Amino acid sequence: MAYRRRRRVWHNEEWWFAIVDVVGVLTDSSDPWQYIKKMRSRDPALDANWGTTCTPLALQEPDGKQRESNCANTEGLFDDWKARGRVILPYERMVLFMAKCYDES
Repeated sequence: MAYRRRRRVWHNEEWWFAIVDVVGVLTDSSDPWQYIKKMRSRDPALDANWGTTCTPLALQEPDGKQRESNCANTEGLFDDWKARGRVILPYERMVLFMAKCYDES
């Protein structure tokens, strides 16, 4: 079963997206947490800079509770990873993901 959640939060006057949701939707992974873990273990530079790309923010879970999840803004999702020479996720699919999220506004 593919991962389909698209959580986001308005923070510092811009949208921030749950990285696990972005990875899950764009890779059609049923276990995006494991996908991220493998991605970070294969790329030491990504792992070392994970804290600068990701910001823990409170997002609503299906049970209605707020829990922190690693999030990134559009700059973090697009420009930051692309500038480091590793386009981790397909750019076109990221654009579609963002469009779907903004349509839900």
